[in-house]
Amino acid sequence: MADLRGLSDAARADTAAPCAPTSRPAGEADTPPAPTLSALCALLHLASPQLPVGGFSYSQGLEAAIAHGLVTDEASARTWIAQVLELGFARCEGPLWLLQWQAWQAHDMRALRAWNTWFLASRDSSEARAETLQMGWSLQRLLLAVEWGGASFAPTRAALAALPDPEEGVAYPTAFACACAAIEAAPAHALAAYAFAWLENQVAAAIKAVPLGQVAGQRILLALHPLLDRAVAEAGARAAHSPPQLDTLAPQWSVLQARHETQYSRLFRS
Repeated sequence: MADLRGLSDAARADTAAPCAPTSRPAGEADTPPAPTLSALCALLHLASPQLPVGGFSYSQGLEAAIAHGLVTDEASARTWIAQVLELGFARCEGPLWLLQWQAWQAHDMRALRAWNTWFLASRDSSEARAETLQMGWSLQRLLLAVEWGGASFAPTRAALAALPDPEEGVAYPTAFACACAAIEAAPAHALAAYAFAWLENQVAAAIKAVPLGQVAGQRILLALHPLLDRAVAEAGARAAHSPPQLDTLAPQWSVLQARHETQYSRLFRS
């Protein structure tokens, strides 16, 4: 289990104040304002499977669950993905993303570095760590290459380029939060786009590896829409808590991610 004890007292003090929400947290009841068309297009762009960050090549333990007979059909695939969304994304990666978004909004590089380090330390298999580093590096390079956000975002892009420490890298949620900081979208909407991109990758992995048909994949996506909404709300509540409530306690998921590293036959890199 990864918790806030992974940060030193000094780092925790550095991050607590700057990470105070700059707008109403995603988990609260008020409905976020409707996104502008430009913001909506930007979110669709970031959530698109065409975004060249390599998410299609990872299953995050789903392939190992299939190999061990835990996922065998549409129903079990839906259950597995739903549980990972509830136990992994909503409790750790989602609130971590919001903390990074808030830090980008506040231009607080100390908080960004601290939470980036925390997230990398929370990855409990070498494949999981390699996945977030590879996708983070790819998105970082993309944002710099296409001059994402335009001229007004140039200082933030420069901060992104200088972010990683020599022995670390940029985690994917850190880079994605940076991209969302450049557009006029409520954090709940931006996090929903991030979560949907994750969900779509998981369903695509199930379609390939179980295997399932395309219609079955669409049924899974549709069935998990309400759960995605609840996951975003829970992430908002956990990020807004003082101190933030993040954990990664999902033992079976962790074990299967580790077992995938030595699996005989693999389609995916995690």
